[in-house]
Amino acid sequence: KLDQAIHVYKEYHRMILEKNTIESYGATLAKLCDHFGKDKDLAAITSEKILSFLSKITEGGKQQTKHGRYSHLKAFLNFIRTNLDPTIHNPCDA
Repeated sequence: KLDQAIHVYKEYHRMILEKNTIESYGATLAKLCDHFGKDKDLAAITSEKILSFLSKITEGGKQQTKHGRYSHLKAFLNFIRTNLDPTIHNPCDA
């Protein structure tokens, strides 16, 4: 489930990343959870849904902001695939 994966990701990075970085990732992941719902199955999130989500949360933003949000999502989904569930496809890879 999405909220469980976010929790594991944030706990893992709490000792590694700077506070501002964690807050930045956390804001993007909170929006992801709000958009898809905390009980969403990660395997059900497609590339099209990620693109729609990113377009929504970065509308009117600078290119650097858009790239940052995309990087946050890609890193999160790669972490999940590498550490929790290797069968999960990262929709940001498409």
